[in-house]
Amino acid sequence: MTKTQAEWSVEQVAGSFKGANRSDVEEVLDSLAALGILAGYKSKGARRWKLTRATA
Repeated sequence: MTKTQAEWSVEQVAGSFKGANRSDVEEVLDSLAALGILAGYKSKGARRWKLTRATA
């Protein structure tokens, strides 16, 4: 994951960490969205996350 990427799927994020559990990663992404660090939304038939303007 890099700041230059516009959005991430849970699979992309989980793939960045050896042994990461998809459901655990999704829970963390949702927590970061609840804190306003990430924006979570549905795109291309799946959930996606991206940095909010405040953190970019």
